[in-house]
Amino acid sequence: METSLRCFTNHISALRGLKQLNRALEAYSTSYFLTKDTSRSYDEYKAAVTDITRLMTREQLAEYIVSVLNDYELKGLIQPPREQNVSDNEKREAMFCHIREWHREGHKSQRDYCTFVAKLALKPMSTKLAYLQRACMYKEALCFKQVVMDAQAAIKQCGSKNGTTDSISSGDEHSEDGMAKTILANPGTPNPFEKRTFLPRAWGWFLQGLGFKATKISEEQDLIRAAKCLKIATKLDQNNIEYRSEFDEICSQLNHIQMNEVLNDANEQTLISELGLPAILAEAAAENKKPLCRILGCLRFERDSLALFGADARKSLKESLAASAEVEARDVLIESVSIVVDKESTRNLQITFQIHLGPQRAKGKKFCDKFSRFGDDGIMTNLKLSLGAIVHKSGSIEEIDIGDDMIETVEQSMLLPDDISPTAVVEAARPSLEIDLPYRSYVLVYSDGSAVERVDKHPFCMSRVHYDHSDTAQDVWFQPTDGSYRWQQSASEVRVEVLRIAPGTVAAGLDVIFTPSSLQVINVSKGINQLSGDLASLIVPDDSVWDYDGEVLTIYLHKANLELYAAPACHSLTEWKALFADGFQIKWDDVAKDYSDLPRHSMDLFKQSEIEKDETRRIASDAESLRDKTVETDELRRRERQVRLAVLRGSDYVDWIEMTRRSPVSDSFTG
Repeated sequence: METSLRCFTNHISALRGLKQLNRALEAYSTSYFLTKDTSRSYDEYKAAVTDITRLMTREQLAEYIVSVLNDYELKGLIQPPREQNVSDNEKREAMFCHIREWHREGHKSQRDYCTFVAKLALKPMSTKLAYLQRACMYKEALCFKQVVMDAQAAIKQCGSKNGTTDSISSGDEHSEDGMAKTILANPGTPNPFEKRTFLPRAWGWFLQGLGFKATKISEEQDLIRAAKCLKIATKLDQNNIEYRSEFDEICSQLNHIQMNEVLNDANEQTLISELGLPAILAEAAAENKKPLCRILGCLRFERDSLALFGADARKSLKESLAASAEVEARDVLIESVSIVVDKESTRNLQITFQIHLGPQRAKGKKFCDKFSRFGDDGIMTNLKLSLGAIVHKSGSIEEIDIGDDMIETVEQSMLLPDDISPTAVVEAARPSLEIDLPYRSYVLVYSDGSAVERVDKHPFCMSRVHYDHSDTAQDVWFQPTDGSYRWQQSASEVRVEVLRIAPGTVAAGLDVIFTPSSLQVINVSKGINQLSGDLASLIVPDDSVWDYDGEVLTIYLHKANLELYAAPACHSLTEWKALFADGFQIKWDDVAKDYSDLPRHSMDLFKQSEIEKDETRRIASDAESLRDKTVETDELRRRERQVRLAVLRGSDYVDWIEMTRRSPVSDSFTG
């Protein structure tokens, strides 16, 4: 065993040196589970894998999580996608987008997913957390139907009791029952960041709401159902402002009738999911299956406006009904609010309600006996002032028989779509919308081949420009997915590194052929065409050179830059969008621009333009300073004149500040 662990240590060191961090993390995980006493070695392994994850880019973190989710599907720990699915490349891109969004409010030194992946390598995540992670991934992949399915599966994994499964230990920021998010809560303070815990049950309802929200152009959008789910999420986790802000945003798109439906249904679903109607059913079943009782009632008011029945009126009515029925306000459900027209064409506001009594039928009889006098005892004085007098009231008691499968039926009706059986085998389809894959045919790497942390791009595709090479960051190269070569550019030069040259090849065995419009690299000694093609733009062959160090062939192509002769100030014309005419096209804002080696005539014009701009700014600054000084001098003269005039009029000497306080000057704009 010790020999095996020593081999793993050497293997991990080699993988880390080769920048193969994902494989190094997998090796750490395998090595950890081979140890005899995992409890003693956990802290040591956690520190080691945390160091690895800190070096991983967000794309590598996303790739690792996707591989874990795929492994969970193959092992049957979670169900494979049944509604919608995408390719592995799209999954990795979607998970990257989710991690990028998750880290947006945090700080580079506080990367929550690095800690999450480090723990994931040593302790497998729970199935509910796996469903939640997959729902987050599918949300970015625009698979909104699958988001709903996975969120519902996670909610079912949480159980149905009153929040007992929504707890998270304070000592572990990434327990299997939740995940922490670092946010910038107190900017400008010594501790500006704080941890916000996402509990799985509320998080599941939140993701289900986002699945129903979808996008405006998506056929899966259902704002009413989205608002209902988000309403439940806000009640389950009232401290999470993301849930509240998302709910408020959706509510702003609904009318009064839709909002009334949302509030009524959300309250009913909250009773089922949070307050535990299944728990009430289980309690009643334990007591010899006593039937549950509820009151179904109706109130009709004199006024005929839905707008009058706002949040305050709703709260007042629920409290009044709860007091009369001797129950808590949470047991009262406002079922519907509508405008009705009677036989005499009179319009009235009608409110139907339910009062859940549990197995206590005696309370229901007592309420019905005195319901005819409801509203006459002064309890609803404020409510009647806004809604008018009660013109009609009715109420009845209904009993619900408890069946053996009723608990399961209630839960399934809440958490499963109506048209899909939980045991059905359905082939997942492509979503109606497709995610944009920016790096299908190439990747960004450093000179040693290690992956580059993808930058958060500007929404208008803007990129930084450097006219001094010392200001540029680390060299970034464009490399095709096959890894055969990589290239980068500046204003006057394109550098190409040809990789995978056969071992033992010497410089004399290589032939590099330059033409103004093409490049060809031939390994004469091996009879291999290493690289060839028509260039995307023209070069100067006589000024292009190459160098070989025994492993990598480096080629320096000197750009012709004929476009600068027509527009010497338009430096962006020096940029190549591709190395070869038929090769992969790079994005404009992939990397910063290096214009430090512009042709002399363009650089001279640029420097002259910068000098003129600096001089213009200096003149404008001097003029502004002189203007401010003149205004200040004139203001001082006006104040001194104000004081002298007051003395000449026989008043005691008073400075201008006190004089202004006594007689303030009126402002024409403020009155």
